[in-house]
Amino acid sequence: MEFLSGLSFSIPFNYVLLIVGIMSLTIIWGKHKLGLLAVAGTLVLWAVEANSAGVVQMIQNSSTGMLAALSIVLSMSILVVMVFKDQGH
Repeated sequence: MEFLSGLSFSIPFNYVLLIVGIMSLTIIWGKHKLGLLAVAGTLVLWAVEANSAGVVQMIQNSSTGMLAALSIVLSMSILVVMVFKDQGH
């Protein structure tokens, strides 16, 4: 865990407000799984936006980067299908 102690990052206030707003609305509407998925998507968006130059370079320069990006997109897509399939009940 020592490698985590040297990391520092900040989440912009507009993303914090967006996350709080999404979670509040989904709790009010009773759509907890959809809220968690939306927050996860917002955090992935923030991570890509914060490191956009590094992410693009990683994807362009290595097949591992492309595989990582595709696996993130695929896993988020599977979660979306699972959430909306479960919403029908």
